[in-house]
Amino acid sequence: MKREKPDDPTVSNRKTTVFGLHSAPATEYFGVEAMKKFPSYAGPEFLHGEWVVVVKTVTGLDDPASDILVFQDENSAKQYMADNPVGSDQSNGPFPKDFDCMEWYKKAGNLPFPEFDSDDFAMPCYSALSDAGIIDPVNFSINADLLEGVSSEKLNWLKKTFGDSWEIVLEAEYVIRHYPMNSLAGYAIQIFYHLFVLGNEITSGYLWREMKMVLSGAEEIAIQEKSTREKAGRGGGKASGGRKSKRLNSFIVEIEKLAPFYPRISEARLLDQAFDNAQQSDESLWSEGKDQKENYLSNHIRSEEPYKSRYYAIFGKTT
Repeated sequence: MKREKPDDPTVSNRKTTVFGLHSAPATEYFGVEAMKKFPSYAGPEFLHGEWVVVVKTVTGLDDPASDILVFQDENSAKQYMADNPVGSDQSNGPFPKDFDCMEWYKKAGNLPFPEFDSDDFAMPCYSALSDAGIIDPVNFSINADLLEGVSSEKLNWLKKTFGDSWEIVLEAEYVIRHYPMNSLAGYAIQIFYHLFVLGNEITSGYLWREMKMVLSGAEEIAIQEKSTREKAGRGGGKASGGRKSKRLNSFIVEIEKLAPFYPRISEARLLDQAFDNAQQSDESLWSEGKDQKENYLSNHIRSEEPYKSRYYAIFGKTT
């Protein structure tokens, strides 16, 4: 989905793609006895022909996720699968188009928003703290070395103030003294502190997302790619400068051709169309720069002459 503008609060910002689907009768999927024994897990109401669809998705660079949807009958389940096949965009989440909060809540006991899963981050955090020598790698208790020199007064205060979480606070003291907060050990102890000491799942979840980016190497890859592009740009700047100027001029000309349609069509859509038209007008010229629309707009057409004044003559300049 193309964004109307960078701060549009109504459009998807990350693509979620379906990569797996599975359907089965609810009684088969959950198990009749389990459904009777643990009504809060599946619900005894799912004993009347309901069907389950398991939707497996992946969002951006996140780990794969699964959602369990329950439908009144097999036909409804099959229709959902037909409407959301493998490869389809699920950026709106796993919700059916006719989502009814009352009906869903009566069956599931909660709205189907993702929850913070402590099992997801526990082992990476334990591993980080263990590798840093802060906790025992087997039982995850505080390393005995960290207790050396800690007075009995301080230990009593920690236990009285923080209860079972006292070790986390002492571990946090050690990390603050020895490691950066954006190290793996730093992220791990912050996650544990916010979750187990403060009970703040929101902050813990935010920190876990940052830690996952570090673990996956996504940010490092992005930085390396940016550096590579910048070096390539400097090296080839002189040779490609003339063709780039021609592409910029072609782009602004096509924008001006479509200007009479603004604001009947949005600025973003007009720019998308103008960029497509420019490429189609001279495919040889645009054999390079096909993915540079935002770069051309931000770094040249909206900020440099002779393009800037022509651009804002159409769209106006906001302050």
